[in-house]
Amino acid sequence: DLIEDFYCYGNFSVRTNNIESHTSMIVTNDVERYLAKDYNITYAEGYDLSALDKTGQVCLVGQTFADMFDIRPGDEIGLLSDSMYYVLDQLYKDKNEEIIETAVERNTVMYKVVGIVTTGDNNISSGIITGINSGAQDVYGQPFPFGYSEFVLTDNRNLSELNSMMEEEQRESQQEYAPMASFHIDSESLENIMRIRGLLVALFPVAVAAAILIGMFGSGMVIIQSAQEAAFLRVLGVTKKRVRCILVIRQIILCVAGLCIVAGGLYVFFPEMSARSARTIASCLSMYFAGSVCGATAAAVYVTRNRVLALLQVRE
Repeated sequence: DLIEDFYCYGNFSVRTNNIESHTSMIVTNDVERYLAKDYNITYAEGYDLSALDKTGQVCLVGQTFADMFDIRPGDEIGLLSDSMYYVLDQLYKDKNEEIIETAVERNTVMYKVVGIVTTGDNNISSGIITGINSGAQDVYGQPFPFGYSEFVLTDNRNLSELNSMMEEEQRESQQEYAPMASFHIDSESLENIMRIRGLLVALFPVAVAAAILIGMFGSGMVIIQSAQEAAFLRVLGVTKKRVRCILVIRQIILCVAGLCIVAGGLYVFFPEMSARSARTIASCLSMYFAGSVCGATAAAVYVTRNRVLALLQVRE
């Protein structure tokens, strides 16, 4: 459930056509991911790449390696790990070579070559590829002691869980493990993200300026629409200064209430974004508030400068 793609390799001995040599074996559940871009596979009759997804001891062999061993599609090769060979050699070191050879042959695991890979990648061309269901650990007589491995997590938030699992496996098997995660990003997706980010960076100041202007003109227009109310206050004997304060403070209260609702809504519905962008959000809200106050003050001064009788006139 944690791992989506798996890739590893280890070294082992190969025996076929009376020839013995050493090479590396790649074990993966996504062969095409690790093949070079330009490659060709010559399959044995009745086989295709899906054979590596099934349970069974089958493999692909690189063209260079196949030429060295005179291997053809459909042939069988015997695989035995270097570590298993050493164990057998120590176990039968007091025996003659024939007994050791018999023990080696008995522990050699036969793999069917379902295809020959032609590619410009020397590592693949000179090695062997098999699937994760092929019983590679039988070649070693123990859990597969890979020399290198890659994992693609189904969810990168599970990285700590994967590290815990690998550390536990390390304690049980005494294998070395370096918990150094590396990440690959699709460059095409990254370019799209960068273009979108650039567009947002360019439009952000425009959006902020528009919000400030809306705040200024919005509060100002509300006060201008309240001109007759200001005139009535003046008729009742309220001073210009007090009328201005009443008009401005009312808009400030409305603005603060609106900003609190916006900030609360962002925190409730987008808590992570609010936490990451708290300073930016606070700056934007502060500029909007300042614009509203300036607009309200300017409108209040404009309204109260007019004569009372002019403010009380009703246009038809």
